[in-house]
Amino acid sequence: MPSAKKSPRDGYWPADPEDTLTDILQEAIDRWGGNLPATLGEFRAAVAEIALDALGEAGPAVAGKEALSKRERETIARLVSEFIESKNPRMVAQCYDFTFQLGLMMGRSQTAIADEHGVRKATVSKICRTIVKNFGVAPARGMKSPKAVATYRAKMLTKHAERRRSHQPWAMAGAFAEGITGE
Repeated sequence: MPSAKKSPRDGYWPADPEDTLTDILQEAIDRWGGNLPATLGEFRAAVAEIALDALGEAGPAVAGKEALSKRERETIARLVSEFIESKNPRMVAQCYDFTFQLGLMMGRSQTAIADEHGVRKATVSKICRTIVKNFGVAPARGMKSPKAVATYRAKMLTKHAERRRSHQPWAMAGAFAEGITGE
């Protein structure tokens, strides 16, 4: 007989994080009677509120440690809501690991993360830069500095503008257009 799953209110989190996320989503659906918030901002706020409630009801202390501060709880709620709304939570988690240099995936680069998920390195880099900006941390080892990113961006914009200025129409474009229209 399977054992009854305990909720965060019973004093500990389930071993499987997906169970916790499923519980949070189910509670959100129950709260609104099946009508989830209309906008992404409302949904984020609702998920953060539910996560904070769950953390608050987990008890004042866990294994002799002090309860989480309000700032820590808000940070955790923000992370949970970001993973829930993400189309690829595994990739986002790997970007957090890379950016905060947690060491869960030792030696993994942005390129390796991008290759694993079938996206471009620029996509992973953008997620990592957003994390750096949102949390106010220094760029991780292997990331370009904000100054370097701005320099590369300016250089590419200048290069693109130059290409547009020097663009010459195809020599046969006029004859081709006449042939299609019959004029």
